[in-house]
Amino acid sequence: LLLITFLLVGLCSCTAEMNDEFILTADANTTGKAFSVNLKTYMFADIFWAYTIHTRVGSPHKSLFSTSYQEFDLLVDSDEGAIVLPEKDCKGLPKGVKNTFLPKDSEWYKQVSKDPININMTTLEMGGVLGNDQVMVGKDLKSMNWLGAQNFFLVNKMVNYPMPFAMGSIGLGFSIIKDYPAIGDNMCKNNFTGSNCIIGFNIQDPTKTSSITFGGTGNIVTNKTNVATIQLSTTAPKSELAALDLKGFGIGNMTSIKTKSKMYISLDMAAPFGGIPETIFDQIKGTLFPANLTKNCAMKNSTVYPDIQYYQCDQTGKDLNMSAFPTMYFQIGKLWYQLKPNDYLAIDNGKISFPFAVMPQPNLHFILGSVFMKHYYTYLNFSDHTTNLYPIDYPAIKSKTSTSFSSSLNLSLLLLLMCLLLIFFQLSQFDHA
Repeated sequence: LLLITFLLVGLCSCTAEMNDEFILTADANTTGKAFSVNLKTYMFADIFWAYTIHTRVGSPHKSLFSTSYQEFDLLVDSDEGAIVLPEKDCKGLPKGVKNTFLPKDSEWYKQVSKDPININMTTLEMGGVLGNDQVMVGKDLKSMNWLGAQNFFLVNKMVNYPMPFAMGSIGLGFSIIKDYPAIGDNMCKNNFTGSNCIIGFNIQDPTKTSSITFGGTGNIVTNKTNVATIQLSTTAPKSELAALDLKGFGIGNMTSIKTKSKMYISLDMAAPFGGIPETIFDQIKGTLFPANLTKNCAMKNSTVYPDIQYYQCDQTGKDLNMSAFPTMYFQIGKLWYQLKPNDYLAIDNGKISFPFAVMPQPNLHFILGSVFMKHYYTYLNFSDHTTNLYPIDYPAIKSKTSTSFSSSLNLSLLLLLMCLLLIFFQLSQFDHA
């Protein structure tokens, strides 16, 4: 899912300010060790952003005398479970990639399986083997924290893999590779937090410092209400960890559009924007791009991935009023969450782009990336299979204030019944007179 995010040429120009009253701290009084690690912002062609974490592979302890390790800045992905690293002699590796792993330089490396693995993702392809090594994360030697022995995918062949994906990634969820569940051993199963495995994502815009908290329970200090605890999705495939059932989706108001099957979303911090099902987008594009504000609208192929498409229009005038575009609403659990036009539109040289991948897949699968997670702090508890969403600067709205498709229909029927009763009463009074 990380691979569909860098889609087009444009950048959402407006970002939200972080609430100063929002604080996350690791609580080390729970089972296992708890710690927080700051992330670096990685800009891809000065257009899209992702986040990296400094990672050491091949050292099981903090030792000045241990030299059998290799260090990398790996992309952080909340929706995958594998550490992916290219081998030094990887075929098809893009020029400029310095993150290459040498198994012989780690005395703790072992190959888990001798069978080669091939992974195909539309026009992209990877081949390699499954390995295992000791992993630590942190800024420097003094601040390194041990994640324990981790399985990872050692890539020896790449086809059509551009930067920055080829530099490697560190997955904090289950693997998206359904045929190879062993790759999906997430860090919570490798003893870094014991039985109480919790990961919190404090994602902010590229100009500020983002962080991840591993383990503990954490302390959230916020003046916002409607903090929700949500069970992980029962609709999504088991290969996806950070997935939630989507109860409703609306454009401009909290009236859910009608769908024939259940919807779900993946929370993917490696995706700046995200993805939307084609069947949903076809229903909303007229509302999303009003005729008085846009013209010459059409689907465009991604310059990076030919199989991925996004939507683009020309603006009708020189001055564009962003508030004239509708707000997007997502009903997760009993609350509605929102993305405003500044979040989901990218404007550049008179072109208005919707930088969400329009996905022609059969299931109703949304992807919400860091542009969503920076407004709602995401706190994954793998122990009880729940997610906490904490509002930062956008409120979460109770669903009872909204009107869904079915409730609108019921209200209309109730009003019709009341009118019929009133007519019957008046006729009866007339007959009596």
